[in-house]
Amino acid sequence: MIAAAVLANSVIHRNRPQGTIHVTGLGEQNFTSDLVVWEGNFSRESQDLKAAYASLESDRTAVTNYLKAKGIPAEALVFNAVSTNPVYQQNYAPNGNYAGQTFTGYQLSQTLVIESKEVEKVEKNQS
Repeated sequence: MIAAAVLANSVIHRNRPQGTIHVTGLGEQNFTSDLVVWEGNFSRESQDLKAAYASLESDRTAVTNYLKAKGIPAEALVFNAVSTNPVYQQNYAPNGNYAGQTFTGYQLSQTLVIESKEVEKVEKNQS
């Protein structure tokens, strides 16, 4: 009898989601944000790792100078670590069978995050 009650309870509640919040209705409210966080990235490819890194560093300087000229303070810019990935070309035999891969170079990319409490200044200079 107890087993039947437990089984029946399990069947009845089997589709009930656990740990969820149920909300009914719709609410809207306009507000002014006091923090802007934007993220972007840039990348370079080259067969020579040193050349790719030098190009990426040049791009980083150009991005920094551009944003500073637009009034974004250097303290608001956060550059994340450079990501380095080898790039390979897939090779196939004339019959379509996989024949290995050939190293073609490196792809380096870097992410930039702009975090500022000067929301209006950052949004004004977005173009």
